[in-house]
Amino acid sequence: MNSTLKLAENKHKKTAIAMAAAGVALAVAEATTQATVIPRLGLGFHVLICLFITFTGLLSLALCKEKVEDERVKAIRSKAMMKGFVFTCAVTIAFPINIALFPFIAPEAFEGITITRDDYAYVGMFLMAFPAFATISYLALFNYGLRYDEGWDFNDEMTPVQSFKKNKKYVIIFQLVMLALLAAMIIWGRMSK
Repeated sequence: MNSTLKLAENKHKKTAIAMAAAGVALAVAEATTQATVIPRLGLGFHVLICLFITFTGLLSLALCKEKVEDERVKAIRSKAMMKGFVFTCAVTIAFPINIALFPFIAPEAFEGITITRDDYAYVGMFLMAFPAFATISYLALFNYGLRYDEGWDFNDEMTPVQSFKKNKKYVIIFQLVMLALLAAMIIWGRMSK
């Protein structure tokens, strides 16, 4: 991949994974204990910072080289980046329409709603979701491609039907993961009322 972005050495992967894991652990601890380091900033801001640490670690992981960085790995990285970009664009395009429909679907849920200072942290989490989706989808696709690349069409010569026939397992798993993410977002939204 020829670009101005230089990938970090493979040895930094462990640090990136540790950073992402620490962010997840801190976010879970913060959410379950409701403890805050700086009480004036509120719980939402503390969880937002923990998620920032998590996604910075994942992004750092995405920007690390593999042990063997050859043409195959570069082609897989390129395809995974493209698919992750398209997926993120689809989510980003659909998100505002879904938000705009909420008042029409459940108008009673919006009666008497006021936005507090703490709510801005949750808005920040929603905005953080877009690059998080991009990073997570890229990492998932890239690592899947490294292990199961025999079904990938690097030269874009297969039709969608041929690609589906060759990658049924991948397509089914991908759709189930996307449905699980959608269900998690819906449940999270319902619980935060």
